[in-house]
Formats: sequence, C-alpha cells, structure tokens
Amino acid sequence: MRGYGITDVGRKRLVNQDSFSALQLRNDCFIAVICDGMGGVAGGGIASSIAKDVFLTELQEMLDSYFSSEVRDREPAEAFPRLLCEAVSKSNSFTYGLSVRDPGLKGMGTTLVAVLVYKDRFYVCNVGDSRLYALKDRKVTQVTKDHSYVQELLDSGRINARQARESLRKNIITRAVGVDEKIAVDTFVVPVSEADYILLCSDGLSNHLESSDLKKIILSDVLGLEKKVKTLVDLANERGGSDNITAYLIDLSDKDKRGKG
Repeated sequence: MRGYGITDVGRKRLVNQDSFSALQLRNDCFIAVICDGMGGVAGGGIASSIAKDVFLTELQEMLDSYFSSEVRDREPAEAFPRLLCEAVSKSNSFTYGLSVRDPGLKGMGTTLVAVLVYKDRFYVCNVGDSRLYALKDRKVTQVTKDHSYVQELLDSGRINARQARESLRKNIITRAVGVDEKIAVDTFVVPVSEADYILLCSDGLSNHLESSDLKKIILSDVLGLEKKVKTLVDLANERGGSDNITAYLIDLSDKDKRGKG
C-alpha cells in the first residue's frame, strides 16, 4: 500500500487554501485526508490547515488507544466510522472556536474528505464537496456524495447530470467544517477488494476531469504512482485550473508497475 499527493494553486487563484496529509499508522493501517478551505484570503487556508491537523491528530490518538486495548467493545466495521465522525467533530469544534474568537476569521470553513484503510476494508468520511473515488477493473466509483447546492438540485430532479456538470453554482456547498457549532458527517465502509486505487481530491480536480479521464490516467499500466498524480493535476490546469487543485492517490494493488514516478 503506497500513497502520493500533490496540491497546486491552479491558474486563477493567488493563494492555495487546500491542504492534505497522510499517515502510515501501522503496516495494515493507512490514513489520508484532504481539506479545501473557504472564507477570505487568510481564513480559508487557516481553516483547511487546522481542520486537517486536528482531525489527523485526534484520529491517530483514538486509533492508538483502540489498537492498544486488550478488550475492544466494537469490531473495526462498527468502531472506525464512529471514530472518524468523532475526529471530524473535534476538528469542527476547534475550527469553529477560532472563527468565533477572532473577528478576522469569522465565516471561515473547509471541506474534509478522509479515508482509513485497515486490512480488508476502507472507511471514508466527508463533509462538503471534496471527493473520494474507488477504481478497479476499468470502473470508477464515486464513493462520497457532494454536500452542495447543485447536488441537491440533482437529487430533486430539477437539473440533470449534464446541467450539474456545467452549473456555475457548483462551488456553493451546504455543509462545511468550522462553520457551525455542530457538524453532520457522512461515512462509508467499502471492501478493499472493490478498489485497486483510491483517489481523494478537491473540487479543483473533479470540476475539470471526467470519470473517463480518471480511468485513463490512474489505471494506466505505463505510469508510476507519482506520474499518475502529476498528470491528473496537470490536466486540470490545462482545462482551466479555475481553483486550487489537490489529489492524493493510494495504490492498493499488488501488481508490479512498469512505469516510474
């Protein structure tokens, strides 16, 4: 299991408010998280960085406690989604508290998407419109669901998929870390057997790339892991680079790679 990520300012923004981190907690446990900030030049970047750091720190502490305990009251499939939600909640409380105490940071917030890979499953949580995709056997599956105004229109049948892709209101999100005192978190549990690759990304990537692009690049047999990620980010920039772009790719496959990053 290997991972590699890039964050890029894009071609339209002056500052990068995206952030990401990854952690190999044990040989069989890997964590990755991406945050995409909002709220002014300073606020968005602060929210993104702080929310990411608090989430990762809190989750690591809870997992360390879980793994070190001789008596576990819950199996991973039940315990880990709860731990992810708790880590997001603590991240939300910390970020929200900063925005309340500092008038210059009022209204700041961030998306958050994260994955915890452990043995035969991976556990996903998300808030906002940063996404996680699973790729296997020429198939691309969007595991997360956007918390956005456009997604609500799509779910209600008021627009179709093409109109959703072309909407100028795609950047309006309905849920974010740090905006309110409490946060609702979506979680997903997926068998590792359903993915050779896991892609986490901010909307700066997903707004410019289709599933066919992800399939062609990530499932390529001639590109190494780093080159796959760089190619994704470069293509998003070539197609406009309208926002900050962040991508983190995890290789779960056991296949030998001919290409080099």
